[in-house]
Amino acid sequence: MAVNKAIPHYQFLREFPKSEAQSVYLVIGDEEFLKERVLNLIMKRFLTKEAMEFDYITLYGDECTGSDIVEQADTMPFIADTRVVVVRDIDMLKANQHDNLISYLNSPSYSTILIVTAIKLDARSKLYKAFQTNSSIIQCKTPYNAEALSRWIRDELRDKEVRIETSALQYLSSHIKLDYFTANNELEKVLLYVGKKNYISLEDVKECIAISSESNVFDLQNSIGKRNVKQSISIIEDFENVGDSAVMIVTMVSRYFLTLWKIHALREKDLSDNEIMENHLHDIYKLFRLDRIKAADNYSTLEIRNALSLMYDCDKKLKSISTNPKILITTLIYQICSK
Repeated sequence: MAVNKAIPHYQFLREFPKSEAQSVYLVIGDEEFLKERVLNLIMKRFLTKEAMEFDYITLYGDECTGSDIVEQADTMPFIADTRVVVVRDIDMLKANQHDNLISYLNSPSYSTILIVTAIKLDARSKLYKAFQTNSSIIQCKTPYNAEALSRWIRDELRDKEVRIETSALQYLSSHIKLDYFTANNELEKVLLYVGKKNYISLEDVKECIAISSESNVFDLQNSIGKRNVKQSISIIEDFENVGDSAVMIVTMVSRYFLTLWKIHALREKDLSDNEIMENHLHDIYKLFRLDRIKAADNYSTLEIRNALSLMYDCDKKLKSISTNPKILITTLIYQICSK
C-alpha cells in the first residue's frame, strides 16, 4: 500500500475545503494552537450542531483502551451521515492497546470520521505505519524563526481582509515569542486596537507590543478571575504607561467577562462544564478553558453584568476626562474584585 507523507498545517488548511473526505486524520506535533485549529476545521466540516449530542465523542489516550476507540468508531451515526470520534493524545495510549486500533485503521468504518491527535509517535512503530498507510497526517510544528511567524500572521490577516505595513509585520514577528498561540494573542490585541481600520501600521504594533512588554494582560485577567485584588492591583502597578494602554486593558478585561457570561448562559441550558469547554470555548486556548470555568464560579451573572457596566463607565471616563488613567483603572479593578 502507498505511504502517505505528513503535510504541513498550512498546506492542509489551504487544501482541505476542496479535498476528499478521509476516514482517519492524524494531527501531530508540538504546536497545540495549530492542532486545535486543524481539529476544529475538520469537525466543522463533518459535524453539525444538531449531531453534537448524538454523533460525536472525545476520548483521551491516557484514559481509554484500544477497544474503547474501536467500539466508538464502529458505532453507527444516529442522526447524521457520519459519526465523529476524536481521540486526543493517542501517544499516551498504552502500547499493549495498539493492536486493536491498528486493526481498525486497516479497515476503518465508512460512516465514521476518526480524528486523532498526538505530540509525537515513533516513526518505526506499527501504529505510526498504520496511520501512514490509512490516514491523512497533518504536521503542526512550532514556527522555527520570525520569518515563519510572519507568513502565518500575513495569512491570518489576509483571511480577515486586513493589510499590514511591511515594517509593522517585521516588528511584530520579531518582538514576540516563537509560538502561534502567543502570536494569535498579540495579533488579537493589535486588531482590537485598530478597530474597524483595515490597515495596521508600525505605530499600531508598537503601541500594542508596549502593552505586552510592560506586563501581561492575560495575567491580569486571571488574577481578576480569582478575585485576587492585591495581585491585580500589583499587575496594574507594573504598567509604566497605563495612560497609553488603559483603553486596551478595559477592552481585554471586558472580553474576559463576556466569556464568563457565556459560560453562565450555557450552564442555564443544562450543559456540563466539560461540554462547554470541549464545544463552546474554541476561541480560548484549551489549557486555559478550565481557568475560565473556575472564574465563572467566582462571579454571579449579576456581578458580571455590574462589572461590564463599570467597565463601560470607565471607558467613557478614560476618553472624556483628564483624571489619571492609573487611578481609574485601579479603582475599576478594586470595584470588580471586591465582594
